[in-house]
Amino acid sequence: METVQTEHSPETGPQDKVRLAWADLLRVAAMLAVITIHLCGGWLGCTPYATGLWWLFNLLDSLARWAVPVFVLISGMFFLDPAKPLTVKDLFCKYLLRICTALAVWTVFYVCLNNWPGKSHLSLGWFVSCLRLVIHGSTYYHLWYLFMTIGLYLVTPVLRVFVRNAQKRELHYILALSILFASLLPSMLLLFPSQTVQTCLSRINVTLVMGYVGLYVTGYYLHAYPPSDRTRKWIYGLGLVCAAFTVLGTWLFSGRDGVANFNLYSYNSPNIVLMALALFLLVQRHGEGLGSRRWIARVSRLSLGVYLVHPFFLDMLFRFGYGPGSVMLPPPLLIPLQFAILLAGSLAASWCISKIPILNRYLA
Repeated sequence: METVQTEHSPETGPQDKVRLAWADLLRVAAMLAVITIHLCGGWLGCTPYATGLWWLFNLLDSLARWAVPVFVLISGMFFLDPAKPLTVKDLFCKYLLRICTALAVWTVFYVCLNNWPGKSHLSLGWFVSCLRLVIHGSTYYHLWYLFMTIGLYLVTPVLRVFVRNAQKRELHYILALSILFASLLPSMLLLFPSQTVQTCLSRINVTLVMGYVGLYVTGYYLHAYPPSDRTRKWIYGLGLVCAAFTVLGTWLFSGRDGVANFNLYSYNSPNIVLMALALFLLVQRHGEGLGSRRWIARVSRLSLGVYLVHPFFLDMLFRFGYGPGSVMLPPPLLIPLQFAILLAGSLAASWCISKIPILNRYLA
């Protein structure tokens, strides 16, 4: 197995100076998918239902939704590996400190950007009002991922003890609970509301497996216990079926409700989780050679920075008239151009930050 010798990546966890090339490749692919999600999301909400453009954006958005679950799977694979040294002190002083600093700085940046008064109205009072918004919980839509990551980091020491001592049956048990309570039942309630079921769930309140803990543990499990070829093929097939279901189901439920229904886009929904598992296993099996090039590792190191900064470039495009309603170019031509601008600008900005001492440790 080929590997790229580098320092460990803060986005993935300690790696003993060895990078898994396929994980770098998967992280780069997820980075591109996140840009696709946010770009298409800006168009999809204002495009008439079931038109040709609506179908295009629905297709692209649906097929990219695996991105966030894949990021969580990769993190769990590294952070929960008992063979990797990771003390509580390292976790708090290195990884949590980095994520918390990035969250604070980028929150202030985006709040100031959203409330920009123009050069002639800049003042200390304006900045103080922005800080007040931050203190009251105002943030930007994509920064939820950092909050979620902080939560996973906080429970990592406990989960590491669990996976180190657990047998496969205990791992199967916690994963089954997670599938049921964090994925399947919540998704069913979104599509087919039931007050009775909702009340029962709220009273049972199995918080241990809620959120993204199940995906986090699954990342470790798939790396520690690789599935058989037969199981892989089943998951690949289910992933394809779920991709088609996401596209068609979004159309069907939106038509049923008379308003846009994007519940199948939820990152924890079973269809998206299965898509993520299928891609994770596919790249794990076949991506090592493809991901062995050094530039993949370099771009992979910039992935967190790209995630944090790309909404700035997207916002600028929309503000200057290159978003929905633009008459500059027809959407089928404008979308690829927007994607290229977002990717190039975000990579350049992330690379510049990575070259600045101190900032490169905490902001990208």
